[in-house]
Amino acid sequence: MDTTTIYLIADCYALPDKIEVVRQILESLIEVSRKEVGCIRYELFENLQDKTHFTIIHRWQSEDIVENHFTAKHTLKATEMLKDILAKPTDVRRYTCLAKDDRTINKTKSYSGFCCTL
Repeated sequence: MDTTTIYLIADCYALPDKIEVVRQILESLIEVSRKEVGCIRYELFENLQDKTHFTIIHRWQSEDIVENHFTAKHTLKATEMLKDILAKPTDVRRYTCLAKDDRTINKTKSYSGFCCTL
């Protein structure tokens, strides 16, 4: 198993009256982070039971690349913008993968002219 790939799971909790602002800031990071050298995956999630809770799951080629991400201008700017509108500090956990699921599903079905990957 590849233990050099780094997986990050970051949990952010917005102040209740700042949910939309936090969402916009986090969404602004998606495309620019995906374009960074070494970014394999970058996804943003919103908790269905707690709308103040956002989770970012990202995957990077190495620990050095993770450090580059955290010191990138857009990351530092977002961190500064978020500091007073989060209910608590962002919890970032780093992982290596012990058992990867590489299954892919290539079936598609068409519904009313739209294509949906199953």
